[in-house]
Amino acid sequence: MAEVRKALDAEFPADSRPFLLADLPDGTTGTTAAARAAADRFTAVAADAVKIEVAGEREFDCVEAVAATGTPTLAHLGYTPQSGGLARHGDALDSALTLFAQARRARDAGGCGLIVEMVSEAVNQTLSRPHPEGLPLYSVFSGRARWGGQSLNLWDAVVRPVPGGRYFPPTPVIDAAEVPERYTPELIADPRARAAAPQPRRLVPALPAQRPDPP
Repeated sequence: MAEVRKALDAEFPADSRPFLLADLPDGTTGTTAAARAAADRFTAVAADAVKIEVAGEREFDCVEAVAATGTPTLAHLGYTPQSGGLARHGDALDSALTLFAQARRARDAGGCGLIVEMVSEAVNQTLSRPHPEGLPLYSVFSGRARWGGQSLNLWDAVVRPVPGGRYFPPTPVIDAAEVPERYTPELIADPRARAAAPQPRRLVPALPAQRPDPP
């Protein structure tokens, strides 16, 4: 993390520097004390914020404990890689209602933003709608949302999606089978791939979201 911070500070001017978000590692949310200690290690090397994958009430307690220290803290809802169980969330009504309740719980715990992964497009759109008490939202593999941000990794900017993939950038130049030979630093740095990467957006936890004027 310290090396990433140093590189960002060296390569980007202060007014357009990417936001450095640290993902609390697997095993660090067993207790609130462990979560705080992990978050402190990241902020000590100048991480701007931390993210906690939420699988249950214990992780919400960790969000609350870390946020209470003043560290900007995001909650990761839906599919959480550290918990396994690859599945889409929010397609059924009860699952969607659970996500809405979790979003409110994250807000009330002091979270400054949400990341949702593999949730239904309808849930993504609903959670991202501007609201005075809402949180900024960033989605992963959750369709489009007019007012939400979207996470795009380097792989998706370079490697063509499998048939049926939706909402991928137009820049991929190789198929997955070509990765061992062609997925090189030079290819990743291709201007077309870099042009497709989302522009950095700095979170402002204290700024309430405002509903834009209708077109």
